[in-house]
Amino acid sequence: MSTFLLTDNVFNSDDTSLRQSASSMIVFLKLLLLTEKLNCDRENEYVTFLSQFCEIVKLLMASVISVETVAMLKIMIESHLKKFKDLFPEKTIKAKQHYLVHLWNAIIRYGPLTQVWSMRYEGKHQFIKQRMSDNPNFKNVVKSLSERCVMYEASLNIESSTLYFPLT
Repeated sequence: MSTFLLTDNVFNSDDTSLRQSASSMIVFLKLLLLTEKLNCDRENEYVTFLSQFCEIVKLLMASVISVETVAMLKIMIESHLKKFKDLFPEKTIKAKQHYLVHLWNAIIRYGPLTQVWSMRYEGKHQFIKQRMSDNPNFKNVVKSLSERCVMYEASLNIESSTLYFPLT
């Protein structure tokens, strides 16, 4: 897993994106929730906006969620997007922000989103993409990648204190 670093140039440049992985952003938001509870300017509308977004993410990442909470989540998301347009009128709502509008319905249909998300798949896919960029063999790509994945998994099993498949 890569390290989550925010350098000074992030805060001093005109570029407003953090360019982090999804898992790094989840950790960042969880840390932001912790620091916000310790010391925060409650009167600042940008801090309030970010705090509301953290609460939305917390509900979206919940492993158990009630129907009443989903109804509240729908209202919170609509309010958040309206507040975004109020605070940043020159910015357009991006597609990923718009998708928030549909997540409450997905929770009603499929249950908590953590049970249907593709985060583990994305992690495996990233591993395979990295191996592919290091792979000089283009004749039998599938074989090369499968061998590398098997060797990697085997090395993890050997490194661990107990083997997943005991040798008997």
